[in-house]
Amino acid sequence: TQRFNPAPVVDANSIRGTVHFVDNYGNLITNITEKMFRENGKGRPYEFRFAGQRVKKYFKAYTDQIPGDIAVIFNSDGLLEVAITNGNAANLLGIKVLDIVRIDFIDK
Repeated sequence: TQRFNPAPVVDANSIRGTVHFVDNYGNLITNITEKMFRENGKGRPYEFRFAGQRVKKYFKAYTDQIPGDIAVIFNSDGLLEVAITNGNAANLLGIKVLDIVRIDFIDK
């Protein structure tokens, strides 16, 4: 069975993507790229939004985060990933494939 995976929707102040894969650890891999984030963000403050959560920072690696906390990173493929350090983000946040992940940019 093939799934339809919509492309991210980008406008002047946000990127709206979806979870397109959940790995064996419960990490949520989205279709939002780091390039998209940098080009559209233009250095502005930002906020990641998903499953009622608001996260204002991303990390370079899982090890930069406290165990049990939500970690937003750009993985080695350049894709936005949501994880819970030493936990299963899909189960703990109740997120599944095709659920929305959004980045809002705030004008200074």
